[in-house]
Amino acid sequence: MQTSSIASFSAAYGSSPASNEASTFKAGSYLYRKTEGFVLNMYMVQLPNTSKAKEIRFQAPYTHQMWLGADGSGRIQRIDGKPEFLSVQDRAVWEAAGKPSLSPNFTIDHKAGELVDSTVLPVDQTLLTQAIHNRAKQNNSAIESGMFDETLSILVTLQTKSELNRPLFEVMANIPGVTRSENVTDRQGRAGISLNYTDSQTGKQTRVIFDPQTYNVLSDEVVLLKRVPELNVSTPFLLSWTTYSVPKVVASTSDVP
Repeated sequence: MQTSSIASFSAAYGSSPASNEASTFKAGSYLYRKTEGFVLNMYMVQLPNTSKAKEIRFQAPYTHQMWLGADGSGRIQRIDGKPEFLSVQDRAVWEAAGKPSLSPNFTIDHKAGELVDSTVLPVDQTLLTQAIHNRAKQNNSAIESGMFDETLSILVTLQTKSELNRPLFEVMANIPGVTRSENVTDRQGRAGISLNYTDSQTGKQTRVIFDPQTYNVLSDEVVLLKRVPELNVSTPFLLSWTTYSVPKVVASTSDVP
């Protein structure tokens, strides 16, 4: 049983509501996005002949694909790669537990309306900033960190029209503590602009790279800068990285661009 995952918001879409962008293409077609990444997971496994569960830690690559229909129908698919255990002890515990599956692979088909998000975000930057601020307050985390994560989550889960990309970028860029870097490249060699934020409480530094023309998110990564009790690792330590394809319109849930 998975109990937690230390990663960017993009690491596990699940069946997140997605997109007012669907209204911009014709019925019968789908908006498609492919996400690839590498993420640290923490699982609780049950050991034989004992009532106690024990935690194991591993990293694994994954591929996530989403097809979103104009009517709110679609498909979500996730495929996980081979796990890489953080330590010899983690692997030993997994083997003692009977080598349970650590890959939450799935394909879920959704009916009309199931992937529709009725939330309408304002394009006006002042109002948009307030909306993001209000959402962040509900997460019981530091406002700056909460706003950064919330904005990233909105951008990568296809919940907005493309015309909101630039306003959301500006909201993120103006969060106190966020720094900007020009002329950077992501893991696929794509040129972009990065916004970076370090959460002093958790010791996590998040870097998000945007396309400089469309402000689509190209990639993000999260690095742990200080040691934490639950992870016996040297720092800096890469917790996760994610790359995103540019959303494209396709004819069916079996098509890819």
